[in-house]
Amino acid sequence: MNIVTLAHVKLKFSTYGGLGNPRHCTAIAEVVDEEIETLHKLVVEIAEANGGSPTALQNLQQERNFASNTVTFSVRDRYSACDSVHAECLVFPALKVGGRYFGLDEVAVQGAELHRPSSECSEVQAFAVR
Repeated sequence: MNIVTLAHVKLKFSTYGGLGNPRHCTAIAEVVDEEIETLHKLVVEIAEANGGSPTALQNLQQERNFASNTVTFSVRDRYSACDSVHAECLVFPALKVGGRYFGLDEVAVQGAELHRPSSECSEVQAFAVR
């Protein structure tokens, strides 16, 4: 059982020099960190494995994304206002057990303090709020 970092990549790209129908693919991969360079390499690898042009991917750049917690990459098509490649990466921690992954969310309680039971308490009690 290990805590790992996963990247969920949603990728859209054109094939055949932009003349073909756009391709869409989604992939989840274990990554060593959430650095931009690591995510960039992953997006290029996924695109090339799914028929993306290495030439088109040379100009893949990170875009500012103020609206969400994802990292966005794209290549602007010089002949139109559309992206010839567009990728959104969401990076998050996960628990890896065998070959399976389970998402982790931090437990945060605003305005409250974490209660640590005294050594006299041997049981954990659950309280329901109605």
